[in-house]
Amino acid sequence: MQTAFMLGEHRIDPGANQISGPLETRKVEPKVMAVLCVLAANAGQTVSREALLAQVWPGRVVVEETLTRAVSQLRLALGDSKGQARMIQTVPKQGYRLLLSPHPISPQAGEPAGSVSDQRAPGRWPAWLAWLIAALLAALLTWLVLHHGRNDGLNNTRVDNSAHIDSRQSSVAVLPFRNLSADADAEYFAAGIAEELLNALAGVPGLRVPSPRSSFAMRDNKLGTQAIARALSVNHLLEGSVRRSGNTLRVSAQLVDVNSDSTVWSQQYDRNVGDVIAVQEAIAGAVVQALPGVLQQDTALAVSHTNNLQAYSYYLQGHYWWMNGNNSSWFVKARDAFEAAVKLDPNFAEAQASLAYIYARANFFAHNMPADEARRRAQAAIDQALTLKPTAVNAHIARAVLAANGAQFSLAREHLRTALGINPNSSTAYFLLSEVELASAQTEQALAAARQALSLDPLSPWVNISLAQVLFASGQLEAALQRVQHAATLNPEYSWTYVWLARIHRARGDFEAATKAIEKANELDSTAPGNAVLAALLHLDNEDTRAAKQWLTVAASLLGNSDAARFWQQFDNLAVNQSNPAVAAALLHTMPHLHSSSYNLVTLYHAAQLAVGEAGKAIQKLTALYPELLRVEPVITLDNLAAAIALVQLLEPTRPQQAQRLLSAGMALTDTLPSIPDSRSHSAQLLALAGRHDDALSNLSRQSATGQLVERWQLPLAPAFSELLEHAGFQALLVEPR
Repeated sequence: MQTAFMLGEHRIDPGANQISGPLETRKVEPKVMAVLCVLAANAGQTVSREALLAQVWPGRVVVEETLTRAVSQLRLALGDSKGQARMIQTVPKQGYRLLLSPHPISPQAGEPAGSVSDQRAPGRWPAWLAWLIAALLAALLTWLVLHHGRNDGLNNTRVDNSAHIDSRQSSVAVLPFRNLSADADAEYFAAGIAEELLNALAGVPGLRVPSPRSSFAMRDNKLGTQAIARALSVNHLLEGSVRRSGNTLRVSAQLVDVNSDSTVWSQQYDRNVGDVIAVQEAIAGAVVQALPGVLQQDTALAVSHTNNLQAYSYYLQGHYWWMNGNNSSWFVKARDAFEAAVKLDPNFAEAQASLAYIYARANFFAHNMPADEARRRAQAAIDQALTLKPTAVNAHIARAVLAANGAQFSLAREHLRTALGINPNSSTAYFLLSEVELASAQTEQALAAARQALSLDPLSPWVNISLAQVLFASGQLEAALQRVQHAATLNPEYSWTYVWLARIHRARGDFEAATKAIEKANELDSTAPGNAVLAALLHLDNEDTRAAKQWLTVAASLLGNSDAARFWQQFDNLAVNQSNPAVAAALLHTMPHLHSSSYNLVTLYHAAQLAVGEAGKAIQKLTALYPELLRVEPVITLDNLAAAIALVQLLEPTRPQQAQRLLSAGMALTDTLPSIPDSRSHSAQLLALAGRHDDALSNLSRQSATGQLVERWQLPLAPAFSELLEHAGFQALLVEPR
């Protein structure tokens, strides 16, 4: 076993790939530990990125991002940060420097060896210690070579993708096919053919196939074959080209064995455009035959089927936008394309399944579509898809989304297990499983599912953000920030990345950084009203009412002629200044949603309806939106927590037992997730409703002291704080500067 050493307050155990700090012990990837050992052997000196790559990954072509991710994982384990480096310093355009000197641990005493007189300035180690570290590093690198395929760390986020290529398991990445057609609009057709091939191969037993998001991230990458394969952790690549001219189609494809750098199969197909599905079946079948160790199938591979070429073209177009959209417009473009496909061919199972998923997720993107209408459309498409094709994966995933939307988490898990049984390579199913586990406050399971999604789809910005969401909700803000920052390096044009940067910075109390991030999101996605609303709320947090008003006007213009537009246009008067509760109550009551990823209007709605004496109307709307709150054992989630708090008060006069059940369930959730960044004031509201006013004030004061008390203007509106309005401590919170 390699000798352990101390680094500040952290014990480093290379043999176990373990870093133990004052509060916790973390496992890291073996090569992440190797990076730390190289830095330790050169403590106080800058080690170039080239030297680190050469020593930790000798003889291999590894992209620099792999090293960046390794250093990020070290910083996380050591409690360090890039902005305020205490241990690992980034030297711009050069490399990295370890700022602390390591001290070996005496095997007898278990303490750092040496005395005060033995101390040296950084970078000036005694000869015996330098020799010891060098020997340790050599032993570790030898161990890594022998065990490079093993991942026994607790953190399953892939850092060195090359270390996960198992030569014993066949794996293939389907790269985006090149569009050689004269018509640039045919790009989606070429990409769609590749994605269909990928989906067909993903269902083959014994074959590992990375998600299209990661494979297609290589579209414009200048990396060579070996580097791409390592980035995607595969031993085969399928690549090709498509040329479409009128009714003729030429598809070329080749399968490359990365280990031998040789083409094991290639073929060119000159067919009529109407034969495109037959060409895909032929390619997929040939690839399965050529791959070693893959179970040969007697039945046809799962390629989409329709006899209507135009319907198929719309279907490919829908998936193109699903995979390649960088802003919220992807939803409308994909939905319209899938709707066109099923209109031309209602029996096109895969198009029905994809449309079902789009409708099931409409609550995230379709601001003006009522939830019951979206559910109805999704269920109809699900039923049609599964009647035609019981193995339509997206239909099972859509069923899971609908179940999760209704807080039926066990049922959602069952549907996702079915989907994964059909396609075990589905990163979509895994990241949705992480959402289900998080909604039911199972954070460890949520992290495991999110990391599994990342292992299947490491280059997808969205999957990286999905992991960040779980870290965010569990209070691990720095880790969430690092993950989202990494997503930004994968695709700087992906607008959702900057929305999450804004949310995380806001939760950290850094309103300036949050404002810059959301303005970047609005720059990239100028048609998303939710982003404009979040920008306005951030400016209100910063007491910049003029900028907030400008963004509210933008949001209203994007929502068109609707009550939602009228509400946001008057938001500063109706909500912040409380000038006309009757108008606020009327407008909010007609809005299809009171809660989104950017805002939560439940508390305002509750307050407005109480002000006009319409408690019954509030109960009616909130229970219609969140029926799970009226169950004998109510299900409280992050999404419906504000509604549960409102119903505690609204139901108390007529249904005190249900109100008490809601209060108990809400407090149980906030006890499980005590650091929910977007809902910190909710825990204080629950304490106030329970009569624990001093505890509620203490809770709010702690948030204020750390700069994390957001939407301070909303505090006096919350009916839960009605008995605290005159309290001096509560009044101080309303005016306390940040």
